[in-house]
Amino acid sequence: VVHNIPGLHLECKFTEKLRLYDALAQATNDAKPEEIPVVAHRANNKKWVAILDLEQFIKIFTSDNRGIQAAVNLHHQPCPAQASQHRD
Repeated sequence: VVHNIPGLHLECKFTEKLRLYDALAQATNDAKPEEIPVVAHRANNKKWVAILDLEQFIKIFTSDNRGIQAAVNLHHQPCPAQASQHRD
């Protein structure tokens, strides 16, 4: 879990087979009410991808959210929660 992106709850999953809806449910359940739950997923030799509810995706890009730039800055970085990654 990453705690340093304002407005987002980022749950990191490094696994070959992601149970997408289970991961998103975990992120949703763990997020604070003011946070948008996002799952960051990466399989071996693949890029990180972000998974979130479409309504939340639209909310991010139609509001003045300071977390957007922080998320963009992470695009080419390994998931910042290396020590707390869940391996499914």
